[in-house]
Amino acid sequence: MRIAFIVNNYPPNIGGLELHVQALASTLHEQGHEPLVVALGDKTETRNDDGVEVLVLPQRFKIGGLLGFPHFGTKRRLTRLLKARQIEVVSVHTRFFPMSYLGWRAARSLRIPVVHTEHGSDHVASNSPLIWIGSRMVDFTLGRAILRGADRVLGVSEEVTAFVYRLAKVKAEVFYNAILPVQRSSEPIVDRPERFVFVGRLVPGKGWDTFLETVARLRAEGLNVTGEVLGTGPDEVRARQMVSDLHLVEAVAVRGRVSQPEVRAALRGATLVN
Repeated sequence: MRIAFIVNNYPPNIGGLELHVQALASTLHEQGHEPLVVALGDKTETRNDDGVEVLVLPQRFKIGGLLGFPHFGTKRRLTRLLKARQIEVVSVHTRFFPMSYLGWRAARSLRIPVVHTEHGSDHVASNSPLIWIGSRMVDFTLGRAILRGADRVLGVSEEVTAFVYRLAKVKAEVFYNAILPVQRSSEPIVDRPERFVFVGRLVPGKGWDTFLETVARLRAEGLNVTGEVLGTGPDEVRARQMVSDLHLVEAVAVRGRVSQPEVRAALRGATLVN
């Protein structure tokens, strides 16, 4: 089948959604399908990622290092692309991304089935009143339209499917985050439960601050726990400052963005605090 993933972000941007789409596209290619990924970036380019064609369209600007906005005319360009490539299924991800809405609209104009995968289990968490109000306006308008207009809705957890029903009264199916399989290591796993690891984007609401507070409290109570923070985002500077303020410099490493093999090595035998 010819399948188009129309998303805002794709590797080298790293996050749960991006790795999910990359794993799906790669596996579909291995199974003989023809995946096409259309994403936003700083410049237009077409590349081949191990058999997966990736088309990057320019974005106007980006908020918080995550939410990019396409140029005017992108919906028309997507419609022409889907028709020219004879795409049979369109996959869009997360209700509030502009490319999800444009991809759904372009596919609908050509009567191409759309599968929407939701990755959020609640409204956007933010201390900013502007973002708080704006994100809910998007959820109750464009977000609901996408969820109700898609031919099939998937959610990456039970909590996500429950949120989809609360927001749009749509029954979604659980389809867990996809990851690429890796060869098991023959080395024995050393059990080190006192090593805590946080993996995620460093943005408000993800819990990186609660993670650091937890490590600090446990150490204050005499438990010799240490930690690692894996991931980057607009809060990375704040995270490093909080490590200093909590006197955790010798106990917690804020490592920023790391590769998937490094993530696996960090988690090996440790305690994931999610």
